[in-house]
Amino acid sequence: LVGSRLGFSVKGCNYPGHFLAKVEFDNELIFVDCFNGGKVFFENDIESLLKDSEGELMKMIKEDTSPKAIIHRVINNLINSYSLLNDQTNVVFFSELNRVIKS
Repeated sequence: LVGSRLGFSVKGCNYPGHFLAKVEFDNELIFVDCFNGGKVFFENDIESLLKDSEGELMKMIKEDTSPKAIIHRVINNLINSYSLLNDQTNVVFFSELNRVIKS
């Protein structure tokens, strides 16, 4: 919402093991780590991190992430957090919600 209000088209980025926001600005992809204080990565920063498997991963992070995939990742994060808290009620609830959304 903040990006939209500033005139940016912000999309989700399915970065392996972490979720990033993706913005195109001046024909360059910029990635924002919303869960790490808003840390900003530029496309060439990401490329240097992915040297070993660059081709497939660069393709993955350049593709748009569907809202359904974003919701699935958020729910998985909630399941993991509630598991760490030993909150089985919420683990079961969000697991079932995730199952329903996958259908």
